[in-house]
This record gives sequence, structure tokens and C-alpha cells, in this order.
Amino acid sequence: MEIFWWAVLSTISLWVCYTDVVHRKISNRQSVIVFVLCLILMIYSDNYSSYLHSIIILLMGILLFTFGFWGAGDAKLLSAFSLAIKPDLIPVVLSIITFLGLVLILSQYIFDKFDNYNRYFSADYGVPYGIAISIGANFGVVLTILSGK
Repeated sequence: MEIFWWAVLSTISLWVCYTDVVHRKISNRQSVIVFVLCLILMIYSDNYSSYLHSIIILLMGILLFTFGFWGAGDAKLLSAFSLAIKPDLIPVVLSIITFLGLVLILSQYIFDKFDNYNRYFSADYGVPYGIAISIGANFGVVLTILSGK
């Protein structure tokens, strides 16, 4: 049953990535849907201790948003995803997200050198970090499901 919920979560993640690339926005609706799906996965996997990490991630995300390092949608999205990830996997997931974010930034930089008129990949519009968050967090959710209860 967890695989079904993960498949739905992955589909929603594709929607999040698309809107983040095209509009540079992760809506509250998307974050709430991810939150509900991850809450279901948290219950199925008996991973109740992850709610504390989710709160800490949200608070850190708000702090990063306040200082202009991160978007509010990114903070809410990662916080929602973290509900479905075992706490001991959070450092791995954050490392993956950071690495993928750096790849995104470098890709945007290189792409801007060749085509500075394409707004979807232009760094002038910000980094669509929802892509890195979605990929890294989905990886963490899969590891959580595979590790069992």
C-alpha cells in the first residue's frame, strides 16, 4: 500500500517540479497535498518520530527564507516531505538535495552563457530548487519504505 502512496506522491512531485520551473512558485496547495500524502506514509510506516524533524526543518526553512537564501515554498515542501522520511535518513536526503541544487545552479549558469533569453532556465528568475527537493525527498521516501518498519 505504501508503494501506491509513493506513486501518487511522485506524480505530485512532477507537478511541483513543472510549476517551479515554469512559474518559480510552489503553491500552498501543492505543499498541503504533499503534506497529506507524507502524513499517510508516516502513519503506514509507523515513523511518528519524523514530525519533530519536520518542525525543525520548517523553522530552519523560515529562517533561510527570512534572510533571502530560500523560497518559502521550498521550506514548506521539504518540511512536508520530511514527514515520510526516517529521521536517520534526513542527513543523506539533505546531502542529495544540496548536491542536486548545486547541479541546478551550475546548469543555470552554463545555460545562461549560451541562451540568456530562455526565462525557464535563467538564473535571473531564481533557482527552481523544488526539483532538487522533490528528487532527493522521493529518494528518502523510497529508502524509508524499503527499510521497513
